[in-house]
Amino acid sequence: MTHAILCASQPIYDSGLNLVAHELLFRDDESGKAHILNADQATSNVLLNAFTSIQSATSTGKHPVFVNITRNLIFCAEVSVSIGSRLVFEYSAEHGLDAKLVAAIIDLSKKGFNFAICNVADWRQHEDLLTAISYVKVNALEHNSPLFSRNVTLIKRHKVRLIAEKVEGIQNFEACKDAGCEHFQGYFLTKPQIIKGQKLDTRIKVVLELVQELQNPETSLDRIEQLIMRDAALSFKLLRIINSAAFSMPRKIARIRDAVVFLGLDHIRFWVTLITISTLDVKSDILIPIQLVRARMCELLAETNEFKNPRKYFMVGLFSMLDAMLDMEMSEILTHLPLEKEITEALINMDGEMGAILQSVIAYEKADWASIEEQKISEFAFGSAYLESLQWVQDVLPSIN
Repeated sequence: MTHAILCASQPIYDSGLNLVAHELLFRDDESGKAHILNADQATSNVLLNAFTSIQSATSTGKHPVFVNITRNLIFCAEVSVSIGSRLVFEYSAEHGLDAKLVAAIIDLSKKGFNFAICNVADWRQHEDLLTAISYVKVNALEHNSPLFSRNVTLIKRHKVRLIAEKVEGIQNFEACKDAGCEHFQGYFLTKPQIIKGQKLDTRIKVVLELVQELQNPETSLDRIEQLIMRDAALSFKLLRIINSAAFSMPRKIARIRDAVVFLGLDHIRFWVTLITISTLDVKSDILIPIQLVRARMCELLAETNEFKNPRKYFMVGLFSMLDAMLDMEMSEILTHLPLEKEITEALINMDGEMGAILQSVIAYEKADWASIEEQKISEFAFGSAYLESLQWVQDVLPSIN
């Protein structure tokens, strides 16, 4: 029997919207259902993934990695201290937090293990634990409750770092930041904070005009060459990419004309659009890699399903975060990008095959396994596409930055 493991990486940010950690979210699909039958095995598989393919692709060597841990594994403590020092073991108090377990966590903390505790209803009952653990997670959706404020006040008396999870909007984010939370986890970054009446500035208009011309089926290689050469930074990045190991060129390409001829119109459109979009001034640098992973996953899943023109699916994924990046309505942005109807409908209404793929990739980002299960795509394909996309972004990002 094929045994597929789905493991998504959810970022954690600081108040400046900089990446500070990842949480690995696990799904075991042997049963074909969106629940974990053997939580100990699930955690072990996550630990394995964390230090193999996912580690390099998400730069987890530089940032802490949060992994959910079970009660049994806390008592087993089979993970070495060297690995434990690079991981944060996250335990949910929903599974019980008795004196025996608290003592075990405190003992492991003294040995060098890092712990994050979440879902504690009232921290006054477990204040001794706050002297040992590294992180506490609180539910951002409860930020208006008196208990939330009381818990945060108590937690802040200790050196533990406070993470607001389930941050779904910018108001949520600001409220939790004002309350004293240092780190934040949720999907608020990928949602636009619409500012009524906001217009595109000149720089963004220039970028979108170039993208618009690239999407024009009537454009020519000569026209694209002229547009590229108007932007020195764009020219430099394109030549750097084509001379990278990814293309294995027999000789160095030093002229834009040669690059355009060698790559051809479709590849030029792809790379120049990619570079151009990455130059946008966005609210957080972390949006670019998230956007690229989404775009590449859309393309790979289209290839897996043998859909026509997988590159269009890449563009759908790439453009799908423009509203969040620019804090504008998607419909307003698309007035400056006369894209094909099927792409526009996918971006605005999630319609068609492109919309279905985009919707499933967004569900994967959120570890919404139930929604993914509804798609007629094997879960193995999702996991494989995700890992390949992470690696691809790590390879390509230095060239376009």
